[in-house]
Amino acid sequence: MRSMVKTEQGSERSYCEGGRRQSADCTQKKPHIPVKLSGWKMGLEPTTSGTTIRRSNQLSYNHRVYSNQPCFLELVHKDRQISFSASTKTFFFCIFNKTAKKLLMGAKEALVAEFEKRVFQESYVRIFKCLSMLEEEQLWKQPNAQVVPIGNLVIHLCGNARQWVLSGIGGVEDNRDRQQEFRPQDNIRKSDLIFLLENLRVNIRQTLREMDPKCLQQEMMIQGFRTTGFSAMIHVIEHFSYHTGQITLLTKWLTGTETKYYDSFNLDLLN
Repeated sequence: MRSMVKTEQGSERSYCEGGRRQSADCTQKKPHIPVKLSGWKMGLEPTTSGTTIRRSNQLSYNHRVYSNQPCFLELVHKDRQISFSASTKTFFFCIFNKTAKKLLMGAKEALVAEFEKRVFQESYVRIFKCLSMLEEEQLWKQPNAQVVPIGNLVIHLCGNARQWVLSGIGGVEDNRDRQQEFRPQDNIRKSDLIFLLENLRVNIRQTLREMDPKCLQQEMMIQGFRTTGFSAMIHVIEHFSYHTGQITLLTKWLTGTETKYYDSFNLDLLN
C-alpha cells in the first residue's frame, strides 16, 4: 500500500508499508485524513512550520506541521516506518499526559522509598539503639539549660513529623503544641517514647501510601512556611537526621560508650 507525504516544498514522496520509498507503480493509496492544526498544546512545540524529530530508545517521531494544510505523522519504530494521518496536537497531548503521570508515580515511589530508608531504617534504628543504652532518669538529663534532653527531642521529632506529614500532606487536623514538646516530662518512660515512635511510623506509612503523586508538586502552607509535598518530605528526613545526631551525642556523653552504628561496615573502603 502506498501513502503520500507532502514535504515543506510542496512536492510529494511515495511510501509503501515498511517505510521504503517506492516508484509510481504502487497503485493502492492509503487513506489520508486532513487535519487542521493551529499551534501546539502545553507549549511542546513552536507554532511555526518546520520539521522536528523526537527520539527515545525505541521510538522516534518525524512530524511536519502546516497551518491550514493536511498533517501527516510518521512513526519510525526501529527500522520499520509506519505512516498514518492523525491529529498531532491530540496525539502528543495524550502522550504527554500519560508520561507525566508515570513520571509523578515514579517520583512518588522513589521518594517514599528514600523516606523509608532514611527515617525508619536509619534514624529510627539509631534512636532505638540509644534508648536501649539509657537509664530512665537519663532521658531528662542535660549538660546545661540550652541543651534539649533526649526525651524532649523524641517528643519534638514526633510532633514535627505529625505536623508536616500527617497534617500537611495527609490533611488531618493540626493540633500540635510545639512549646509543650520542650517542657521536662520526667513522668514519661522509655516505653512511652517507643510507643509514640511506632504509632507515628504506622500513620506516616499509611499517609504516604495514600498520597496522590500530584501532591509532590502541590503548594501548601505548613507551620507558616510555603512549601510542597516533595519539600515537606525532604524536611522531615533532614529533621530526623539532625536530631538523631543530637540524641547520639547526648547518649555518648551520658553513658561514656560508643553507639557502634557501623560495626558491621567497613567505612574505609574507597569508591
